Amino acid sequence: GWEDLLKRHGSGKFSLADLLEPAANLAEEGFPVAPVASHSWTAGLAQVKRWLTEEEKQQGKIPLTTDGFHAPGAGEIMHNPDLARVLRELGEKGADEGFYKGRAGAAIVEAVQKHGGLLSQEDMEKCES
Repeated sequence: GWEDLLKRHGSGKFSLADLLEPAANLAEEGFPVAPVASHSWTAGLAQVKRWLTEEEKQQGKIPLTTDGFHAPGAGEIMHNPDLARVLRELGEKGADEGFYKGRAGAAIVEAVQKHGGLLSQEDMEKCES
């Protein structure tokens, strides 16, 4: 959707990579978590734990936590280098190659299938905004 919005309504002065880079920098360098985000993150953590595979439970590290186990507290600095990589790849390659047909799309398909979902790589590649 971002790419389509930029093509239809953008000034032409900025590329998708230009527009996504500030967000990628924040994800990579870290950002202070807002109180409302911390509250929502904490509330959602129980749901995330229910969806962990046995292997993930044995590894003992929950994704998108600051220490592997807990949601970030208000004011705590959260780093998400994986998101930074996804945003940069999306900006450089565009939505098709940089997301749906890229590593991010493959990771989404893998996660959905690991938990019994029916999403395929072909489904991802056919996505349109």
